[in-house]
Order: sequence, then structure tokens, then C-alpha cells
Amino acid sequence: MTGALTPAQPLKPEVAELIRTWKPGKETAPDTPFVRERILPVVRELVTAAAPETPITAWRLLRYVAKMMVWADETIGSLSPTVINPRNIDAFIVAACKHESFAWKHAAITTLNRVGRVVNPKAWEAQASGDKRLSVPTAPYSLPYSIDDEDLIEMACRLPGSRNPAGRLWSVAGPLGAGLRSFETTLAEVGDIHERADGRLVVEVRGHQSRLVPVRLRWTDVVRQAVACVRSRPVRSSNKFILGSNPATAGVAARNLPLGWEGISLSRTRATWLAAHLIAGTSLPALKMLAGSLSENTLHRLCSGLDLRLTAEEAVTEGMGA
Repeated sequence: MTGALTPAQPLKPEVAELIRTWKPGKETAPDTPFVRERILPVVRELVTAAAPETPITAWRLLRYVAKMMVWADETIGSLSPTVINPRNIDAFIVAACKHESFAWKHAAITTLNRVGRVVNPKAWEAQASGDKRLSVPTAPYSLPYSIDDEDLIEMACRLPGSRNPAGRLWSVAGPLGAGLRSFETTLAEVGDIHERADGRLVVEVRGHQSRLVPVRLRWTDVVRQAVACVRSRPVRSSNKFILGSNPATAGVAARNLPLGWEGISLSRTRATWLAAHLIAGTSLPALKMLAGSLSENTLHRLCSGLDLRLTAEEAVTEGMGA
């Protein structure tokens, strides 16, 4: 296969170097002579053909393609580019990635589709012409962050160096802790945070969807730190966490956090907040009141993508309360 595929455009030197030297972690592919001598050269060629723009994009492509090609060798017995097609991507996700998070699976599908369209375009031409056998499962637009993602986000928002540390902290603690939208996060002030007798915090959301929202326990300390940062500002300074009146300011602040190449998505933070309440068992009437608004479509997409860890018998038991 070597030499059969060429990139659509020359690779940047740093991208080419990363592809040349990359080695998979044990969670991606076993460190065996066969993997090193047979599979990795194929993976590098496939990713090179996809012409990644940056080293981090190349790293993502290498990671997912390597895992799929190991699976393809074991399951299909082939390392041909034709194994990367919609049907096999579907099978790979179901068979080899069932323990991965929903967000991981969605990223894998997106990445493998990108590579497949370059190295095996006929498979996608068949899909476009209406061959339903080659359909690829799609994921909701706003995928909840995983627990590990939230840990990384918390670390990122606590990093020093920001001219407005309160804004950096609140730009993610508001949406992840209380499910606030961008404009609600931007307009919030220190006076909107109330502490209950049990030590839990509640956010008073103002506006046409005014409501009280408890802060998720894991984000309580971050909210406290944001409040402390505002109170440590010079006298006569603003009591707002985020300085600026543009409703989109919070979203911009979140996207600028030093986390990966995408920044933080406020639509995903709200989805994460909703998912946390669904998993915790918050009733739908209560959740709708806390959320301000909750569409049936949003609820359906979240429930479809979540592992709510309910057996059929447990669902029946819960339903007995009606």
C-alpha cells in the first residue's frame, strides 16, 4: 500500500514530523512488532493522505485511525483503505468502543469520516446516492462533557495569569454549575449568589426566565473562588464576574480557555449540567423549572446519548410510583 496515497496538499514540517514519530498509547494499539512494522506505516500513510492542518489534528487522526486499523486487522483481516467505510466505522464503534464515552464515539466517527472520504471516496459516494446500508450514526450537536473533561476544564479555569480571574472561573462555573446560558452568565453578579444553611450555593437568575438554581456540588468551590476574586477587586469596581455588557462575552471567555484546540462550548456545558441532573434523578418538572426552559427535543437527545444505568426491572420499579 505504501506510496499509493498522497496528501492533497503538502504537509507542514511540524505535522509531517509528528506523523513520522508518533507512537500509539497502549489504550490505542498494543506495542507489538506486527503493530510497529505493519499497522503503523499504514496508519501514517492514511493520515498523511487526509492532510491534517496542525499537529494536534494529526494526533487526533492518528489516534482514531490506529485503533480502527488494529480492529480491522483482527476482525476483517485487511489493512486496505477500503476498510474505512461508513458500515465498518459503525461496526467498529459498536464492537470496539462500547465502553468509550458518547463524546469519544462522536469524535471518532467524525475523524474516521474525514479520513475515509479521502482514502475511500467511493464508499461515501454510495452513501450520498442513497445506499442506506452505508448510513453512519449521528450524535447530538451538544454532547455533554465527561467527568474527565470537567476535571480538565476546572484545572484550566483555575490557571493563573488572567487579567480577570473571576471572569475566567465564572465563565465555566456558571454554565457547568448552574446551567446558565451565555447571556445569563455574562450578566450575573456576586449578589446573585446565595448560601444556604447547609453550605450549598444557589444562583438567583434574573430576567424573563428568573429562577433559583442550586450550584452542582463539584463546582461549589470554583464559584466561591470566583466570588472571592470579585470581592478582592479595588473599591468601586464592578460586582459582575464578567466585565462587559455584550451577552456573548461569557461564551468568548470560555472558548478562550487554554484547553485543547476547541476551547469550551457553552452549549456543551449546559448539556453537561442537564445530563448531571438526569443521572442524579432530578424530576422533570423540577429540572424544567431549574433550566428556565427545556425542550422535548433536547431531553430526547440527552436521554438517547446517556447511559442512565437502568435495567428494565429498575425502570419498572420506578414506574410503580405512578
